Amino acid sequence: MASGRGGMLLCAPTAEYHRRRDITFVPVEGVPDSMLGLVWRRADETARIRAFARAVEELCSAPG
Repeated sequence: MASGRGGMLLCAPTAEYHRRRDITFVPVEGVPDSMLGLVWRRADETARIRAFARAVEELCSAPG
């Protein structure tokens, strides 16, 4: 159950994915497009993290 207070800006796909009956999503116009990116702490970088980052980059740069 939502607490009845608070607010957060979300991109439309994220709002749609997390849709709930007890939360109202209100479209906001006039703000710049948002961008998503992967980040991690350099000290915690592993081969798995690098492989995941490469896979995401390939998927996002694929046509269509």
